[in-house]
Amino acid sequence: MQRVWKVSEYFMCRASRTWRAAFRDVFCCHPGIDSLVVPRNEYAPYAEKTDKDAYYEERAPLTPSHSRSSEVSSSGNRGSNRREEIRADSPISKGPSINEIGSLLSHSSDQDEDEYCVLLGSEDRSPVTKQPVGNKEYGACDAPATPPARVPTPRLSCDKAKVYLSLSAPAGLNELPSRSPSPVIGRDIESCEITPLKIESVDNASPDDAISRVEPEGSSDISEEDVMKLVGLMERCVEPVKPIYIQTVDHFLNILDACNTPLEVLESITYYIGVLSPSIAVACVHHIYAKTSMLYERNSEEYNQMCGEINKNKEFRRLMSILEQNAESLPNFALLTSASDLLLLRLTLRKKTIPILLAAVDVEKLDLEELGVLASCLHTPNIPLVNSEYFYNVSASVAMRELKNIDDLYKLMNIMKCFGRYFTIESKRECEGKVKSLCHELCEQGPDGRSKAAHMFDAFYRMEYAPNRAILKSASEVICQSAIPIQPQDISAVFRYCVKYGYGSQDKELLDCLSGELQKSIDVSKASQLTTNVKWLTVFYYYDKDFMQKFVECVRRDMQELDFVALSDVLDALAQVYFVPENSDDFFDRLYAEMINKLPTLMTSHVHNANRKLLLTAFHFAVYGRYPEQLIQLALSENQLSMHMGNGGTRHFLVDLCRSLSVERPDLLPKCLPMNIFHNSRRPKLYAFEKDVQGVLLSICSGDFFHLMLSTVCFFPFFLLQMRLDGTLLPVSQPGFIPPHRHQMVQNVAVVPLPRSRFCFGSKHAIGKTRLVLRLLRAQGARVVTVPHYDWDNNSNAHKGELLRRKIFKQKIDDTVE
Repeated sequence: MQRVWKVSEYFMCRASRTWRAAFRDVFCCHPGIDSLVVPRNEYAPYAEKTDKDAYYEERAPLTPSHSRSSEVSSSGNRGSNRREEIRADSPISKGPSINEIGSLLSHSSDQDEDEYCVLLGSEDRSPVTKQPVGNKEYGACDAPATPPARVPTPRLSCDKAKVYLSLSAPAGLNELPSRSPSPVIGRDIESCEITPLKIESVDNASPDDAISRVEPEGSSDISEEDVMKLVGLMERCVEPVKPIYIQTVDHFLNILDACNTPLEVLESITYYIGVLSPSIAVACVHHIYAKTSMLYERNSEEYNQMCGEINKNKEFRRLMSILEQNAESLPNFALLTSASDLLLLRLTLRKKTIPILLAAVDVEKLDLEELGVLASCLHTPNIPLVNSEYFYNVSASVAMRELKNIDDLYKLMNIMKCFGRYFTIESKRECEGKVKSLCHELCEQGPDGRSKAAHMFDAFYRMEYAPNRAILKSASEVICQSAIPIQPQDISAVFRYCVKYGYGSQDKELLDCLSGELQKSIDVSKASQLTTNVKWLTVFYYYDKDFMQKFVECVRRDMQELDFVALSDVLDALAQVYFVPENSDDFFDRLYAEMINKLPTLMTSHVHNANRKLLLTAFHFAVYGRYPEQLIQLALSENQLSMHMGNGGTRHFLVDLCRSLSVERPDLLPKCLPMNIFHNSRRPKLYAFEKDVQGVLLSICSGDFFHLMLSTVCFFPFFLLQMRLDGTLLPVSQPGFIPPHRHQMVQNVAVVPLPRSRFCFGSKHAIGKTRLVLRLLRAQGARVVTVPHYDWDNNSNAHKGELLRRKIFKQKIDDTVE
């Protein structure tokens, strides 16, 4: 490029005025001929400054942007940073400004030394063009051979049917043809062979006019014929520059359809000079989401990074502003499509765009397709929307009317999740029948990449309806046997349903599968991402020693990052199955210290009842025989006691905590504790296993020698016997334990039946409540005799009787459990 400038500089000095005018006609543009203009006097410094040129005299006055002294570069080349003003009567005065046009073009200042090219415009230089009307002998400057990367290139024919907006990917997104030259940018500059020139410096040149001499090899003079050859050479290297902007909507939509990346879509918006209407903004948002989902897998790290970059883009923010200001004028389908796309693009819910769009939806006029899109939007939790019952009731009415027309399982489950709790019982049963008829789709993967079987658990949970066990069993088999990857949301969805509506022995395979997935993620996930799911898993009394130890190590690693609720969930998970980690004293001390430090986070957490969480935390410490004084005082304060005494579920934990304190740490009991908290008016209730143990016990001794009682905590039924030291049974006149001062003569024997529910799922490992009951019975002065189900079931009555005789009369120590 510098060689071209030096050639021109030499010619302008050596050639006559006539040839200078001809040369200027090639490299400079007259006003009114083209919309691209160049700095004034680009070559004027090398001409005689005293001469007057009619060409420049007839042009409009100039507005310099820099002083002339700053226009001389260090290499001796001169370039003007000033731009010409366009005359009012110029044809381009109504077009885009020079700054707007300059921003649409880019050029490279470093060209290969063996090529000749023409400098395109930028903020400092404008493209040089000249193409007089009616004369095709002169060429014009065009874009460089490699188009700017930021200019999108349409790849579709103009007669292609234009899809303005659809829920699926826009036309041409799935199968894009190979990249072709863009008619917007112009054709590539044709390569041409150029005779090598020899560059020599000009002797005796003044500092202001220092130039480099460019002459053909073997020649010392430049003739007019040489000048004309060079003019013809430059005509072959350039082509007319075409405007780079988009005027029509059809052209704009074609370009959007041809873009490959969301950033190209956003860049295309900057070239659209028409009115960006709300409907076009909807189409742009949909194209942005479609291109993003084509490039990256949903929920992947790359996808999330791209969404973050999109949300920061100023053109994307302009689209959001247009949608917010014109939401009332958009139809339901456009509103719902935009809201769904923005949710999938990870637009933060703190912005008002999505709530504004959804609030403008006319729910009374929804059709089935729009209802499905609305359900997919409301499926995302925590949208600060319309918390009005009217919105959901009307939508539920539309959904119940359209249930018979739904033939897509994924759409049905989304509607069940959002509006199912407002359905009538008949509609809920109709949904169950629909799911049963579409069970063949459970093995498929949903559009969001999750298993449809897991979605089914979530749908029935949110609809507050428990279907037939056969449907749940088929969904469990799909989750366990399908190759669809299980995501954390799937694990949570299954756990939530099972916690609310129960589980059975047939779910063991499902729990094994979900536990395996959790174990795989322990090494790569933070402890904060695991605490809730591990707590739900242990609620089912599922026990895996290796898994729990890995979980404890993960908690040790990330304990400082966990808040009070997460730390309480960790303790809850361990206490449910009574897992004692390695170096347990150090672990529990550190866990308690972090809880006290993070106590203020409890009041700002997501839990609905912070006081109940505090009480449960104190109870779970008591399961391990630990009674931290500060936590006990907070959990059993006067306000806490008055609040929880009338609450059924919470009151049980309050009573159990106070009773365990009365046995092991009575000094920590509050003084304001009501005395009726220790009064138990509940009658023991026996199930099949306890009745079987009672029957065998009656065959050994009379009913006068034992008494049926309930444990101090958790209300476990057990049989209390009183025995002399020589093994003789005493009749029980009054129910209750023999006081400690009589233990040298008489001892208490507690026969505790332990059915399957007292052990972890499918194991001989006793749960935390079982161990708490057995420990408190020993603390009350009883010798504990356990009757576990694995030693009792499937045995004859003779074997059972012999088992009880040996344990009661011959065994001198307490029974222990794993």
